[in-house]
Amino acid sequence: MNLKFRGIETYVDRPFRRGLIVCPVCGEKSRYHCRVREDGSLAICKNEPNDKPTSDGKGYIHILDNSNGQGKKASKAVQTATPDIPKADADRLDEVYTAFLKCLELKNHHFKNLVNRRGLTQQQLTENLYKSVPSYNNRFEVAQRLSESFDLEGIPGFYFKDGRWVLHLTYPGFYVPYRDEQGRIVGLQIRQDKDGQQKYRWLSSRDEERGTSSGAPLHFVNPETVRKTKEIFVTEGALKADIISQLHNVGVMAMGGVNVLKADILVATIEKTFPDIEQVVLAFDMDWDTNEYVREALLKLLEALASESTLGVKAIIWDKKDGKGLDDVLWKANQTEVNVNDLTRYVSARKYQDSLLACESKPEETKEAETKEVTEKTVIEENKSEERNMNVKEETYTNTEAGTFGVICRDFLEMSLPNPERVMFGLGRGNIGLMIASTNIGKTTLALNLSLSVAGNKDFSPLFNENYKARRVMYIDGEATKAELQADIRKMLESCSPEEQELIKDNLCFICDEEINGEPLDLANPEHLKDVMARAIEFKTDLIIVDTLAALITMEDENDNAKVKKEVIQPLEKLGRKANAGVLLLHHTGKFIEGSPQAEDAYKGRGASAFGASSRVVFNLKKIKNSTKVILSNSKFKGEKFEPVEMELDKNSRWFKMTDNKVAQDDSTSKNYEQVVGIIRGFYEKEVKRANIMKTLKEKGIEISESTLTRILEVAVTKADITKPRNSYYSAPVNPQTEIPLAE
Repeated sequence: MNLKFRGIETYVDRPFRRGLIVCPVCGEKSRYHCRVREDGSLAICKNEPNDKPTSDGKGYIHILDNSNGQGKKASKAVQTATPDIPKADADRLDEVYTAFLKCLELKNHHFKNLVNRRGLTQQQLTENLYKSVPSYNNRFEVAQRLSESFDLEGIPGFYFKDGRWVLHLTYPGFYVPYRDEQGRIVGLQIRQDKDGQQKYRWLSSRDEERGTSSGAPLHFVNPETVRKTKEIFVTEGALKADIISQLHNVGVMAMGGVNVLKADILVATIEKTFPDIEQVVLAFDMDWDTNEYVREALLKLLEALASESTLGVKAIIWDKKDGKGLDDVLWKANQTEVNVNDLTRYVSARKYQDSLLACESKPEETKEAETKEVTEKTVIEENKSEERNMNVKEETYTNTEAGTFGVICRDFLEMSLPNPERVMFGLGRGNIGLMIASTNIGKTTLALNLSLSVAGNKDFSPLFNENYKARRVMYIDGEATKAELQADIRKMLESCSPEEQELIKDNLCFICDEEINGEPLDLANPEHLKDVMARAIEFKTDLIIVDTLAALITMEDENDNAKVKKEVIQPLEKLGRKANAGVLLLHHTGKFIEGSPQAEDAYKGRGASAFGASSRVVFNLKKIKNSTKVILSNSKFKGEKFEPVEMELDKNSRWFKMTDNKVAQDDSTSKNYEQVVGIIRGFYEKEVKRANIMKTLKEKGIEISESTLTRILEVAVTKADITKPRNSYYSAPVNPQTEIPLAE
């Protein structure tokens, strides 16, 4: 084992003890994992991390006090010439590290690596403060500049030399911040430019004058998402965690190394930080089949999760040819526009553990070949229970076990399947919603009101209220010019509070009157959609509003369900999934069936029924004649719908507001309406007297008042569902525009 590390060369050539030993550092018994020199001068422990990792990354070097001949962990006085200064608290670490990183630059080759090879956005680079390690000469200048504003004592990476503060020199690379659950920077790792077995090193100044050890802090990304979903992904490395969170929109916790923290401590930390946590997802690299250290650490973690907590546990796995880590797989999916669910699969903790054990028990030379065979295998007979019981350690992963195409009940019940988080009434992330309205009744104004309300956390009941919080909104306008839209927004903002205005200015993004390669924006064009998708992901949008379908999507035949599904619905669903946002489509009411009593409101949009069928929630907007009022209703939603509400447009403020008027039932959509019209059409083109209509209704057991019958007949005549050839007589039209069942 290569022990190259500054200051311990004198220990390198001394032999290790053989056989079973008790590690003087961690206290565990081991034959191969922890090592101790025969003279007791040095130990390599894989359980207790420090700032002296071996060059192969498989352990940490500890200088021992050998005064008793047995070898025990050295005291600080033995290990270092000067004792380490205690590490500063999180607030001071964050303050100093933030100022430190802000005075550095990110070199071009590091920028390209993070954006082009890892999938991070420029905005995320700025927010996360990835910065290049300064040169040898600059480290003195940087430390001097910081020391003028901050006390650097207790800050890992800085130490005192020749009467001044110095930044610890490391190999060229870039800094990766480690943040706690409050987003404070509590440590820095260096991703070294030179690839080797140890790619990452902590920024530390242990063993230096007035220096401080970095320790091995945990890294948290998107803790708010963890608290909402009650699910956390666990992986190795802060950079990997940042990428997973960015491309998969999940909350992640990362360790500096798979062996840097004892499993029971890790489990306790998760439960303490997130008391309501329910599910842990293990997302470690797929090299456990050939790396015994990773494999053993994962087995210990699984054991601790099973014995120390009641949390649900599963693992996300993939084919190694798609990438070593989950970050690689997500980047590949993002680049190739492949659904990540087609490349990854979830397995239960039991299956994950069995595969780790099976791999551990096999000869080293067969592991790589067998892993390839396992990942390519797609079918297994789950009902062979006897074979499974006799060969538990030989059980392997398959696509069907993991649930990519069919899943057995046992695994299905163990899966974590949280409902998509709703960003407004009825619309969850990755879902499509539909708002249907006739032309020129105010659907764009209402949609803009909704956009500003969602972005500014402003009440706009019933679509957005105190049950939701401020979200990022992307409004894609295919009808207005930029000048027209700007004037509308400026007028609407006058009715918002200063706090709401500030939120809106940061949380609302417009795509209006745009062209791509000289062509008007067309969401049916794959290249155009790709650009919109990239902007939505970069903006981290939560809600996308498309105004309108007719203006922004070119369709060959909007009445063809198959084409609509393929050319419109599927691309927009993909946009929602990739951006992890809800997509609300504004659509015109169909002229042919507008007001048809037999049609459900959810399917009243122009064109194919696929628009309504593919939407998780549908809203309808109807104008009240001769007024500035409209009726907003919720015609489709798998849940409790809101009652239709009357809203009135204030032309001065350009805001719709609910009135106190109760919306009366529309008799044209009631069963009574169908019965009355059906009776009249049952006489075909013969005239039927009003008295006979009422008589027939009573014979059928339908009790309605004379006034209700009068209102139904008036509406039906207006809609041309029936005709009125003379007073008190009614008949079916020659060519009816709607299909209503005929009464006997």
